[in-house]
Amino acid sequence: MNISDLEKELSHKKRSVSDLISYIKTRNSNTPNYSVLLGAGASISSGIKSGYELCEEWRKDIYELLSKDKYESRSKAVDYLIRSEGGWYNEGNEYSSLFEKKFDLPAQRRRFVENEVDKAIPSIGYAYLTSLADESDRYIDTIFTTNFDDLCNEAFYQFSNIRPIVCAHDSSIHSLSITSSRPKIIKLHGDYLFDDIKSTLRETESLENNIKDKLIEFSREYGMIVVGYAGNDRSIMDVLNYLLSSETYLKNGLYWCIRTGDEVRPEVRKLLWKDKVYFVEIDGFDELMAEIHHNVKNDLPVLGNFSESKQDKIINNFIKDDYNLKEKSIYISSDVSKIRKNKDDFDISNLIMDLNNSNEDYLRGVSESQFKSLLKVDSLIKKKNYLEARKEADGTLNLLDDEDVSVSFLRRLVYICRELSLKDKALEYCNRLIAFDEYNFKYVLLKSENIYPLTDSCKFLYDNLERFDTNYLYINQMVSKAIMDIKNNSKRAFLNNEEVQRLIEKSLKLEPSPSNSAWSLYIDYIEYVYENSLNSKELNEKNKKIKDHLDRMSDMNSKNINYLRLNVENYSLSSPSSIESGDTLESLLDVVKSEFHKASKSKKELLFKIICDGYLKYFSMESKDVVGFFHDRYEIVYSFLNDKDFNSFGEKKNTASYFILKSFKSIQLDDRESYKESIQEAMKIEDSYMYCNRIISSLLNFLNDIEMAREYLEKVKEDIADYKYCQYLSNILLHEGDLKESLNKLDKSFEIGLEYDDYLTAKSYVYLRSEKYKDVISLYKSEGGEVRSETTKAVLLLNSELAKKMIGEKLDDLKIRNIISKKLGVNYIISAHCILGEKNQAVNLLRKEIDAFKLNYYSFLEWPIIPNEYLEEALTRKQNVKKVS
Repeated sequence: MNISDLEKELSHKKRSVSDLISYIKTRNSNTPNYSVLLGAGASISSGIKSGYELCEEWRKDIYELLSKDKYESRSKAVDYLIRSEGGWYNEGNEYSSLFEKKFDLPAQRRRFVENEVDKAIPSIGYAYLTSLADESDRYIDTIFTTNFDDLCNEAFYQFSNIRPIVCAHDSSIHSLSITSSRPKIIKLHGDYLFDDIKSTLRETESLENNIKDKLIEFSREYGMIVVGYAGNDRSIMDVLNYLLSSETYLKNGLYWCIRTGDEVRPEVRKLLWKDKVYFVEIDGFDELMAEIHHNVKNDLPVLGNFSESKQDKIINNFIKDDYNLKEKSIYISSDVSKIRKNKDDFDISNLIMDLNNSNEDYLRGVSESQFKSLLKVDSLIKKKNYLEARKEADGTLNLLDDEDVSVSFLRRLVYICRELSLKDKALEYCNRLIAFDEYNFKYVLLKSENIYPLTDSCKFLYDNLERFDTNYLYINQMVSKAIMDIKNNSKRAFLNNEEVQRLIEKSLKLEPSPSNSAWSLYIDYIEYVYENSLNSKELNEKNKKIKDHLDRMSDMNSKNINYLRLNVENYSLSSPSSIESGDTLESLLDVVKSEFHKASKSKKELLFKIICDGYLKYFSMESKDVVGFFHDRYEIVYSFLNDKDFNSFGEKKNTASYFILKSFKSIQLDDRESYKESIQEAMKIEDSYMYCNRIISSLLNFLNDIEMAREYLEKVKEDIADYKYCQYLSNILLHEGDLKESLNKLDKSFEIGLEYDDYLTAKSYVYLRSEKYKDVISLYKSEGGEVRSETTKAVLLLNSELAKKMIGEKLDDLKIRNIISKKLGVNYIISAHCILGEKNQAVNLLRKEIDAFKLNYYSFLEWPIIPNEYLEEALTRKQNVKKVS
């Protein structure tokens, strides 16, 4: 039955959108009259396939598989399935029966749903819905949804300052209060992040008890508006029938919105015969929300910060309007026009602000046409349209005779050519800059960034040292590159260890203040020199040198911010005494906390960041008794997060490491919703690029959100080194399964600065994931004896031995057991036990590591070296927590 037939049969039950709006408007004070029940139809314009589309795909696949005939028509396939497959096929609930046939296991169904919803972006209808649920002026309070996607929650995050309460499974809903003013999202069939999503016929036969009880409880207070839901789930229809049988529930009625042209299921038709149930013909979810919003709240509020990459993408989707919503709704057309104008104004305003904040002196005398050209170049760069940006910049540059203005265009052309891999052209533009002012050290440093390999870059800087031998900033940049060059190529590096140390001392003599980064460079240098020290004598020697160095700094000013930062930063995790005492780091942080409480507001923010960075170190420690140690460490971290003095610190909103700490706590509690909320807060903060690797790794391993990881990496691209960008992009591509391109980006990263050891370990891993076992073995044979680092040798050896095992070659048991005896770290020992098939030892260590930090489990899932059965047993094996006294 379609809606036209329904109108003939139940004309007295039809209500208009205008009628519905008048009922929504009639509320007592700020208390809404209605909750909303969303079905799959509400997500179509967000890029998620409808149940109808999926049924079409599955029916065709299953029909061709079982009948061995080519699919010709729906009717023929349905007829075959009813006659021949009636044991499982149910035409009345086709979606669920096909879904269950297509995917046998809950985990398979979860992965399918995850892939379907992963790249969905909230449509404009969700922006209206979040505004209608704003607790300051709410017309909607509770959103029930049969959908697995996260569109509702994502919309609140992007378009509202209010964070909704999200209940995605039965256990989480029990304590939900109807009196809470925060918007509530209740996922009736679960969330794609959990294996217990309900979508098969048997699974949708019943709702979990707590969810069912809440649906009933909330219906006592509110009426209900149903949008995009076909009524396919007997569990929900049974509850609605029960509610309608009593005067106590749904006192404000149930309004079932049906899109023009849609079929009406028999179950819905039966429901519409009941008292208090009406149907409303609508054009679609987005159009309905737009019309309601314009009539109860006027225009859609100007949406927030267009500079946020995810929100910018959502806004662009509104403007692009793939589903032609502007043609169907005058309200959406009006709002999208305003959004487009605001976005254009915002983009231009931002470009002007960036130019004004760029410290480019030429701006005082730049002409209007030159300024417009700069705006255009920057706009094209932002859109990654580098060819057009180069054309515009070159065109303007050729007309300029003003040196200061030319510098600005030349700088941009250097960047553009680097992005286009035009190395020679980039160097040509650098030479033109140096020709303007050969004693401007920034131009020389810029050229060094475009010279590869690293050894050649170091030589170039050293050859020009005479001009800048009293400039400590120039010397520091050269030292930084030299340390990296030595790490990559110790035998053929341009500068030797002694020269590097001499240059560091020269820099500190030129500028002895704690603000000089040479203080930090010296520690990097010492860490390298003692990199392979395993015995306590050498470790104590290294730690003494670092301590003496920091004491020199302390003698100048023990309360200096940079001294406090370095002291916490370089708390030695390799010192056995530090690890066993367990309180050394806490005592260092106590000193910083003491300074925090008596510092000025601006200084407080810097100290707060040092404190948060210190607590992050607890998530990367090892100890002899990992579980007991971490049990105590988590209490310390949680105590800090709950400390009212720090919790009430207003500027914590500018500290990315604070929100990363909160996200790591959520990982430990396996709470994906609060993790996502915290990590997205961190990603918005200016200094988040400093934690780029942590953020991207947790997004990939814990949330498996490749798109969010990509978007974040693009956002911070300008803030991180080029080689790091390529390195992190390689990791994302690897997670995505694009192994060839992952290797290409890794090669590029090494070419422009990635340390050789990091390159080798990553390359060996990519080979292993690509099942190129001969290449893994060859890499170890050619490089294993050359590398200096014991840990790098261990990785190459272990991967090589696993590769040999995979192709049936004989293992070198003695070398593998040497890895265990060297005690390089618990992950090396786990890997060795796994290769040797020593299940019990491996599982015990895996259990401890997972208890230490839950993110380890999600990381281990990606390791080819660890059998899945070991991991599963580690998860189920009883945790043996030893209390720390």
